[in-house]
Amino acid sequence: SCARCIEQEAAPATPAEPTEPPPTEEAPPQEAPTDDTLSDEGWTLTNLEVSEGALGDFEAVGRVTNETGQAAEGTIFSLSVLDADGGVIATMDASAPNVDDGETVTAEFISSDPYQDGDWTYEFTVTGSF
Repeated sequence: SCARCIEQEAAPATPAEPTEPPPTEEAPPQEAPTDDTLSDEGWTLTNLEVSEGALGDFEAVGRVTNETGQAAEGTIFSLSVLDADGGVIATMDASAPNVDDGETVTAEFISSDPYQDGDWTYEFTVTGSF
C-alpha cells in the first residue's frame, strides 16, 4: 500500500508541474542586474545609487571591482548622467586607492552639477589608473 501512496502523490504532482509558469516570474529580477552593471577597462561598477547631495548636486555610491588582472595603486572613475537622447546632464568623479585584482571597494562619486529628478542612464569610464 505504500507503493500506491507514492504513485498517488506522484500522479497529481506530474500534471501540476507543466501548468506552473515560473519563467514569467523570473524575468523581471534578471533584468535588474543587467541595468545596474557598468564596466570599462576591466573595472565593473555595480549597486549604483544616485541621489541629491547636501548642496543640491548629484552624488552617487557604488561598488567597483578590479578585474584588470593586476593591482592598482590608484584609479579615477567618471560617471556621466545621460538623458533619453544621450545628452550629458551631469558628470561625477570618484577614486579608489590600492585595489587588488579581484577586490571590490565602495566608490563615492561627487559632482558640482545641480541634481535633477529623472529616469537617467549612466556611462561609467575609467579616466586614469596607476
